[in-house]
Amino acid sequence: MPTETTIRNQTATSEDECVEKRAGERSDKSAGQIVEQIAQQVFGYDSLRVGQRQVLASVLDRQDTLAVMPTGSGKSAIYQIAALRLPGITVVISPLIALQQDQVESILAQETVKAAVLNSTLTQNQ
Repeated sequence: MPTETTIRNQTATSEDECVEKRAGERSDKSAGQIVEQIAQQVFGYDSLRVGQRQVLASVLDRQDTLAVMPTGSGKSAIYQIAALRLPGITVVISPLIALQQDQVESILAQETVKAAVLNSTLTQNQ
């Protein structure tokens, strides 16, 4: 079981507030259209991949979801978009310490949410 954790802090209090803060003005768009809009406006993607859409739909329907996907398939985008769409805190468990800091730096550079790393390489004071 992995012991390393990347924590993303989402401060919005409702789904609507998440979308308004991250993807512009609220509209009568479907959930699928909203996540595509977030992918385009916040992350600069042309569109989401089919696997990403399926996993996001499951997560946004508040289903327990396990997505086992190959490297480069867009797993990071899934949890980042879900975090922007859902209120509260998102905790991401990752066994790859080497990639954790890169992910957090990327998130912080986007200036969308707060992010931090918590893993076994940190001292107690950190």
